[in-house]
Amino acid sequence: MTKEEFELEARLSAIEYMISHTLKCVYAINDVSAQALDTADAQAADRIQSLTIEGADAAAADVFTDEMGRHVISMIKAAREMYGK
Repeated sequence: MTKEEFELEARLSAIEYMISHTLKCVYAINDVSAQALDTADAQAADRIQSLTIEGADAAAADVFTDEMGRHVISMIKAAREMYGK
């Protein structure tokens, strides 16, 4: 890994952390229930699977949305763990 790749990876990790932290704060401010979070998480997963990527062939679009979905779900899971519900 080059120094530039390392720095970009660190920056991306920081962005992902801050998204999870901010989401946790929104949950806490609004006292969101575990049931509401379950529903929102399922809706987010469904939306990601229905995304289309303009200009990409179907296989590439599927790979992209699968990878993106994995990261979104990871951030949602981290937010819930921080929130404790």
